[in-house]
Amino acid sequence: MRGLMRNRFLIGTAAAVLFSAVATAQIVPGGGGGGPVPAPPPTGGGIKPGVPVDGGKVETDLDKEFKAFLVGRWRVPLQAPSGWTSISDVTYSPDGTFSGAVVNTSPYGTASTPVRGTWKLIAVDQSNFNLTLSYKTPINPDASDLLTMIDQNTLYSAALKETVTRVQ
Repeated sequence: MRGLMRNRFLIGTAAAVLFSAVATAQIVPGGGGGGPVPAPPPTGGGIKPGVPVDGGKVETDLDKEFKAFLVGRWRVPLQAPSGWTSISDVTYSPDGTFSGAVVNTSPYGTASTPVRGTWKLIAVDQSNFNLTLSYKTPINPDASDLLTMIDQNTLYSAALKETVTRVQ
């Protein structure tokens, strides 16, 4: 009987610890460079990796944390022909808008194409979020991407297979 009561106490204590651990949203870096390394799945319930919470209908604390994290200026290299470079340099504002430019450099010179629009973010789990961009510039189609937080200044883009870097 004493062993049974001890086990019930331990199970109850473990459940309380698990509940308090998942009650607070927290973004967690996905790991070092080279590609997405999702955070381990939460234990005892909480957010299921790979599945947006409520399909993104209700903004969660984790959504808010990722939004605060994303605000700022980010740069990513884009695919370009040999001898050329192409870089996207975009600033994300807290009001859900973005603006910036794609800068192409070739043997013939440099050209900058402005980009602007709105952005929406939905947390997938503690390390990953889906970012959807709706462009106001006619040459850019709307786009979505799964981004993995590597650290406070680095994201990994699943669509581009490139590292996105915060510009200080």
